Amino acid sequence: GKQGKVLATLQYLLNSILHRNFNDDRLFIIDIGGYKQKQIDYLKNLAIEAAIKAKKTGKDQILQPMSAMARKIIHTSLSQNASVYTYSIGKEPNRRVVVALKNKNGE
Repeated sequence: GKQGKVLATLQYLLNSILHRNFNDDRLFIIDIGGYKQKQIDYLKNLAIEAAIKAKKTGKDQILQPMSAMARKIIHTSLSQNASVYTYSIGKEPNRRVVVALKNKNGE
């Protein structure tokens, strides 16, 4: 489904059933056809491209609205980058990540 919503729903149902019926606190992840890994790779590349564009243009890069998990991947991917920092703006479901240049003091 769109943005992996079917996989997310199946994963939620599986974890709910296992927790409720078997008192199993483990978290199970469903990934069919490598969808989740492909999505992670796509988001990491998107983060890098946004950082490069921010450095080239000197302008903040505002990404499209995305889920909390997708935003976390973007933030984590750029957390060690010496040139840019990230923050989120907006309200769900239209929350976005901004990739901005750090100033000379690293802020």
